[in-house]
Parts: sequence; C-alpha cells; structure tokens
Amino acid sequence: MKTILTSTIKILFGLILIATSCSYKMTAITDTNGKKDHVRVYKKIEDQDVYNEKSVFARQYHPKTYSRYIGSISLITIDSFPYVQFDSVRVGFGKDARKFIEIFSSGLLNSKIIYCTQDSLCRTPTAIQLTEVASGKVIKPHIRDWYGDIINVGLIEEPGHLKESPQKRRFKLWISTTYGEHGYSVYFIELTNNKVDKYVDIHEFIKNASLTFIITPWSII
Repeated sequence: MKTILTSTIKILFGLILIATSCSYKMTAITDTNGKKDHVRVYKKIEDQDVYNEKSVFARQYHPKTYSRYIGSISLITIDSFPYVQFDSVRVGFGKDARKFIEIFSSGLLNSKIIYCTQDSLCRTPTAIQLTEVASGKVIKPHIRDWYGDIINVGLIEEPGHLKESPQKRRFKLWISTTYGEHGYSVYFIELTNNKVDKYVDIHEFIKNASLTFIITPWSII
C-alpha cells in the first residue's frame, strides 16, 4: 500500500509539473550588452504581463532614496480635470490615475524625477511640431490655454502580484511626457514608509514615505 501511494504521489506531482510547464516555454535572450538569459514565454497574455512585471523587481531592483520636490507645488482643477503643477510643469491625471494623485501632490514623485529617469541629462522631451498648411506657421502643442511642458498620467495602480509588505508598496504607472504623441512609458515605483506596521490608506502612508525605486522598462503605443 505504501509503495502504491508513493507511486501515485509521484505521478500526480509529475502531472502538476507537466501542466505548469505547458503554460509557458523557456526562451533564450541576449540583451544589448551581450548577456544571455532565459525567460518564460506564456501562452496567456495576462500570465505574461504578471511574469514581466515581477521580473522588473526580480532582475532590475536597485533601491535608492529620492528627495521630495522642493519647489512650488500647486493642485489645479480645470473643467473637472485635475493637475499637479511643479513650478512650470503641469501633470494631468486621467480617471484611472486620480485615486493615487497624492503620490504627486506630496512631491514624492515629480516632474524632475520623471525627466531624469527618461534622460540622464534630465532634459524635457521635445514635442512634435505641427505646421499650418496655409501659412506654414508652427503651432506649438498645447492643452486648452496651457502651452508649457506637460506630463500626462493615464494610469496608477497597485498590482496585487507586486505586493511586498505594509512598509514597501509598489505601483505601476502609464506616463506620457510629449502630449501623448508617442503613447505611454510604463513606470514602476516603490514607496517606503518604515513607520507603519500594517496596511493603511494611501493618504496616511504617504505622510512619512520616500520614493525608493523607479524604472521605466518599456513603452506602450
């Protein structure tokens, strides 16, 4: 009976392994530096998304504490659309990002950090210039009456599969820095607050939090 039971367990375990491995295949890749690695390629796109997002933290996580914005921060609402303005840069928030707007209005994440993450010299991206056909006049991109630099945040979410601890909370963001002309850059950030010992609402968490990780590994168009 013991031998039969052991064999049955081995068979079941083997079936589980087969079922798991059938959901993805291993593929060899080579990065721009010539380093080779193996990654999973899943059949279901939702499984692939979860794997890719977990891999960002598993492979590229290098924590660092960033300073909050020290310049002028204003919260503006125009036609029911909220903006956070950092001196001369406005950040607008789509409906799927407004729940976590305090991440920006607190200065934890701001225009300077975003520009510096995208470009080592912290340069503002150049928007596409439009030209009037009749006059040849260059039209500067603008939103309503705003002709200055703008950042659009289309999404901020806290994925359950990136959940770490009450002290470390991880978020995914869709951010455009060129008036939405080139789709969104996908950002992942980590906020750390070592003064909480349980999960609290975002308002309470942000009070003593710091930005400790930010990366933009890919874009969506």
